[in-house]
Amino acid sequence: MGILEIKELSKNFGGLQAVRECSFTVGEGQIVSLIGPNGAGKTTVFNLISGIITPTAGEISFDGASLVGLRTYEVAERGIGRSFQNIQLFNELSVLDNVKIGAHRLGKAGTFSSLFRTRSQRSEERETSERARAFLTFTGLEKHEEATAMNLAYGDRKRVEIARALMMEPKLLMLDEPNSGMNTQETLALINLVRRINQELKVMILVISHHMEFVRSLSDRVVVLNFGQVISSGSPEGLVNDEQVIEAYLGRRSK
Repeated sequence: MGILEIKELSKNFGGLQAVRECSFTVGEGQIVSLIGPNGAGKTTVFNLISGIITPTAGEISFDGASLVGLRTYEVAERGIGRSFQNIQLFNELSVLDNVKIGAHRLGKAGTFSSLFRTRSQRSEERETSERARAFLTFTGLEKHEEATAMNLAYGDRKRVEIARALMMEPKLLMLDEPNSGMNTQETLALINLVRRINQELKVMILVISHHMEFVRSLSDRVVVLNFGQVISSGSPEGLVNDEQVIEAYLGRRSK
């Protein structure tokens, strides 16, 4: 049984069925990639899981409890973090402050404590800063701590998003096109980072990527979507010769 279970998931937008009867699982310790051509419904599946939109039909469960109908912060509280295809940082804030924002669901200080800067609030603030710096070091961003987010290189901005998500102490981390716009060196560094998150922090990974070498290098299992449906799933090596995948994702093989 998977820790994340998607069963017969569907989403309609008016007359458009973006996701149809989609089913797959992400098990403990796994890195699973979700691939498919543009418009296949991959980001829609991410948005359904994270509570940004609600499904038309089907079930999403995590650790045995349904996520359907939960708000985004409630999904985060269950232990699911994510990054976005289009980077969503607070551009005018420092890198450190952007990462600290990820700890909001774990904060215990109330309005009174925050307003009057009580001892407990100051202690919590110090602890949050220490944890944020630890994740900056983990993601290789420690030298950028005081930099303004908007002034970072594109690949570094992507890693800030990941560091912020890790501040939530997720059990599952969903990464939407994390290596888009990256060069080869940045992509290799990201592969290493994602592996470390999975192995050292014991975080399950669900990732969307169009980069087949990235997918092959990382994935325990690959789920292929086309027109909102799962058309194949299995090991990265096994999908290379899958005719449905070749036609839908890689293009029809010439004879």
